[in-house]
Amino acid sequence: MDEKLIKRLLLARVFALRRNDFRYDSLDRPQSVQDDIIQTPEGPRKRRRVVLTAHGCSVATCSMCPLPDEAVDGKIPVTLDHWMSQLRAALDNCPADLHTLTLFHNGNFFADREVPPEWRDEIYRFLRTTPIKEFVVESLPQYLTTERRLVARHGLGPIKLVVAIGLQSSSRLVRELCITSTCTDYTFQEAVQMLKAQGDDVQVFLMFHPPFLTIEESIWDLRESISYVQSLGVTPTICPMRIAPNTVVADLAAKGLYDPPDLWDLYHALQGLTNVRVAASLLPDYGGPVRLAFDALNKTGMLPTLPPSCPHPEPIEPKREVVLAKIERYLKLCPSALQNPGGL
Repeated sequence: MDEKLIKRLLLARVFALRRNDFRYDSLDRPQSVQDDIIQTPEGPRKRRRVVLTAHGCSVATCSMCPLPDEAVDGKIPVTLDHWMSQLRAALDNCPADLHTLTLFHNGNFFADREVPPEWRDEIYRFLRTTPIKEFVVESLPQYLTTERRLVARHGLGPIKLVVAIGLQSSSRLVRELCITSTCTDYTFQEAVQMLKAQGDDVQVFLMFHPPFLTIEESIWDLRESISYVQSLGVTPTICPMRIAPNTVVADLAAKGLYDPPDLWDLYHALQGLTNVRVAASLLPDYGGPVRLAFDALNKTGMLPTLPPSCPHPEPIEPKREVVLAKIERYLKLCPSALQNPGGL
């Protein structure tokens, strides 16, 4: 197979595996509301993390991402009134010292087809009546235009805007082939520079152990990606891969072609690095000393030294022809993917 056909077939496989079995009680109540404490330059602050019951990501191409299936089916109407009812319920009786609101809908906040401009305007107006100092949303960078950022800045007033972006990898090879992401170097850098130039901020998520990479290749890719993101003045957050249902990663695992990363592999990948965070919500509670080391890293920016528990994998740079061969091997184990190559 040539590369174009491999890409096309893999993307078709991503869509074919998706199954939206999302269940919810009401369109007037959010999926979840969670409170925690986050570390800021000013010290620990209270955060409320809200996931809305809403339509999700309209792009939905990523090979490992379950979020499009953790959203309301697109055939069911979800209105601005639903969003505002959920937001009011989530912030009802919120503490006066609530610092950060993280508002996710498992999609792209700045994509007009997911969150129309008038919806964003109403959200900004409502948030001005709350005590929050920081507003965090998620979006692919191609949707964050200068106009949308300026409207947000005017609407939010003194509230700081933070945009969470899933870059996943600085490698075009990894993003295009392993993750099937639509995020590009250009749109990512433009979004970061735009936000930071105007006093807003950005959170960048990087993935550890994408599909079709070995642990050694994943360590190389992660270290390169961290260096790139840090060069833009951003502290990246690392997300160790988890196997989510109805994804290519889950399909690979079922076929014996993928194992999730061990926490010690991530620890080895981060040894000697500073100013990086690990997504605590993706770590198991039973992680032992390495889990405690990641907690310390998130609080101090420094990873404690632990006694070695296993041989240290040596980083290896991924090669395009090797990754393509792995994808082709996987596709040949999926007869339905080869029988309908014109599905896109």
